[in-house]
Amino acid sequence: MTLPIKGLDQPAQGSGMVPMGPQGMTIALQYFSGDEHRAMRLARLLCSIEPKRRDDITLAFCRRFDTPMTPLAWETFLYCGRKFGVCQIQSERRGVGHPCGANELWAGTMEKFAEGWPAGIPRRSAVFLIEHDGCPLRADWISMLLAEHARSVAAGYSITGPYMGFLPHINGTLIMQVPWWIDHPSVHQTPPEEGWDIYHRETILADAYRTKLILNLHGSRKWKRDQLVPIAWEYAWMTSAKDDSVITWAEKSLVAKRGKRAVWKPLPRLDVTAT
Repeated sequence: MTLPIKGLDQPAQGSGMVPMGPQGMTIALQYFSGDEHRAMRLARLLCSIEPKRRDDITLAFCRRFDTPMTPLAWETFLYCGRKFGVCQIQSERRGVGHPCGANELWAGTMEKFAEGWPAGIPRRSAVFLIEHDGCPLRADWISMLLAEHARSVAAGYSITGPYMGFLPHINGTLIMQVPWWIDHPSVHQTPPEEGWDIYHRETILADAYRTKLILNLHGSRKWKRDQLVPIAWEYAWMTSAKDDSVITWAEKSLVAKRGKRAVWKPLPRLDVTAT
């Protein structure tokens, strides 16, 4: 696949001089007390899918300012440490409700990554921002998204995310370079009544590659296996599912049983132009 390359006349910015850290990315799982159980279930799934440890991935447990590290979170943190590097972050931004709580948790999470960037913490510049309502659709989802974002960066983009045609914007389940956040202070504040991905849509769109590997079907429910298997031919990740039908399917379909790798071979991509 060939990506459009951004104009060479665009000036480079200081903190972006290292566009990629060591290969890999940080998965930032954002949560608060109200969705902690679902977030921890997702974290365990991500860990359980992998047949062996991945040193190119850090799983960050990113909690809201008023959310403690509960026994459930600590147990999940240790469980996931078997397969990924792990860290825990608590946002200092004091936002609650919707969308203010989500806005401030996102901004507070990115602030923490930006604070540590000059010292090499995080080690990886790419951050995949997810919440409890997301779910992988394929066992190889990490490798697919890593390759997609590497192509995006090589083409001059700093963000990889799904394009939403209604009120055009990139959905907040996206991969973002930490240096991009540092270089764009205009996105560091969002009005409490506006969703951050929509409010900052023009700034984000200007530096985003519109991936087709992340599917956002807001508010979707009651997914069946016969629906999900064809979707997984084309997408690596689904977001905004509002019940547990997708993650229940993934736990059954993508996780290895009895020490064996889960058998999952998607059909080749269909050529819709063929006659």
